[in-house]
Amino acid sequence: MLKLSRETQLPAIPNSSDPSVKALKEATEVRLGRRGDPLDRGLTVRDLYENGVINVSGLPDLSVGGGSGGLPIRPRPIIGDTSPPPAPVNFTAVGGFTGILVSWGKPPRKDLTAHIYRNTVDDISTAVFIAVSVGQIFSDSVTHGSTYYYWVRFVSAAEVTGPFNATAGTVAVTSTINDAIPDATINVAKIANLVVDMASVTGTLTANQVSAGLITSNMVDAAGISANKITMDGNIEFANTQSGVQFGKTSLGDSQAGAFFGRSGGVAGFNISSSTSGIYADSIGTVSLNNVRIYTGSAGSALEHDIVGTYTSNLSPQSTSITIIVVGGGAGSQNNAAGGFWTYRQRVGNAGNPSSIQFMTGLNGTGSVISTYTAAGGAAQGYSVTANNGNYTGYAGQASSKAAGGAGGGPGGFASAGTRGSGGGGNGSTSNDLSTGGVQTYANAGTTVSQLVTKPSNAQSVRMNVGAGGTGGYWNYTHPNPQSDNYQVITVWGYAGGDGFVSIADPNSGGIEVDLLSILTRLNAAGI
Repeated sequence: MLKLSRETQLPAIPNSSDPSVKALKEATEVRLGRRGDPLDRGLTVRDLYENGVINVSGLPDLSVGGGSGGLPIRPRPIIGDTSPPPAPVNFTAVGGFTGILVSWGKPPRKDLTAHIYRNTVDDISTAVFIAVSVGQIFSDSVTHGSTYYYWVRFVSAAEVTGPFNATAGTVAVTSTINDAIPDATINVAKIANLVVDMASVTGTLTANQVSAGLITSNMVDAAGISANKITMDGNIEFANTQSGVQFGKTSLGDSQAGAFFGRSGGVAGFNISSSTSGIYADSIGTVSLNNVRIYTGSAGSALEHDIVGTYTSNLSPQSTSITIIVVGGGAGSQNNAAGGFWTYRQRVGNAGNPSSIQFMTGLNGTGSVISTYTAAGGAAQGYSVTANNGNYTGYAGQASSKAAGGAGGGPGGFASAGTRGSGGGGNGSTSNDLSTGGVQTYANAGTTVSQLVTKPSNAQSVRMNVGAGGTGGYWNYTHPNPQSDNYQVITVWGYAGGDGFVSIADPNSGGIEVDLLSILTRLNAAGI
């Protein structure tokens, strides 16, 4: 270290009664540390140098000729202990509810700080640096129900890093409210009103968690328990002789709208009714059905009709949509000549008739029409064979969405009619055919409407109309000879198109509605 000259001695300020001199003397003595609080004394360059804070160089020689230049000053680097810090010992991590307290043994050196690392898994290679502590403890704020692994190591003032306390992490887990509250420590008196709401309660309440008679009717608010809050595996038992599950009814014999399942005295049964209909059955054999409709088939199965006519079906008030299929009648085929001397009045087949489904305001197809879905019949078209004489096979009818077309006949043979809206098959012709027909083609099928329909809110039933297939074209021929005395004019018709098809599928009813009155009438007529 550079040796400084001896400390400059200042002469004493003489005593004087002059206030200015007295004030100057007191201020000088405070700065020199001879008066007042020592913390107020002046800090000199000598103080900084002699305490190792700075270096000075190129000191001027103030003993010769004086001098007033400043000293060249530069900070002295602080190196400290450069040896590696030791590994921390006695490291612990303890979880609370929303915090984890980590601690370690007292560092053996005063120039060390602790660096804390954390990870959600026991893997030091991916651990994250989270804090620095100059003491022996650190509090980590986390959420409840968390699991973390911790490590710590020392770093010296000379920025030398020491080893971790261990390779394996020290685990700590924060608790949940289930861990924090011992069993049977909370009772009703300790829970204030409105403290617990349904959003704060999870899990399932089982029988062994509720003492017998603990929950009474005055503890459950009206409408406080709904069906979606009850899951049951077992039975509900009613010990009273006048008890049951009730909705709008107070007993088995109550006539008001609603439902009752249970017993009234010694009679058990159920009663479900509205103001216009109902079902009643009891344990003494009484069964009553009042204006009740019964459907066969499973719910949602289709009700289908493919015979010409008008049909009705009632709809469930619970249904919001109905699946419908409507197919118009197929066109009839043209029937070509199949031999004979003269042939005339050959014709193409007739067009099929439309089919429809209508939504009605009343039951059983009554009331006003709300909406109609119609499928047109197949259009009349073409001839079954070509115009040239010869042995030809007739064209088959066009297939509909529900059935294949009628088969075409062989040369001079007979074809077949269409089904479920398909076109009729055409007859064939022979070399004796005198037809003047046009281009060979098939009889058209009826069109199809198939879709999921939104049920009108005021619809109670549907009315279904199945359209007839078109009749076939015809031709005449004489037999055996128009010049003989006993000849006949014979007319041969082409084959008809298939009658139409309709179906509905109500998701809340079966396929076919059963008419109980009709069944009873037939049973009575049969003497059963």
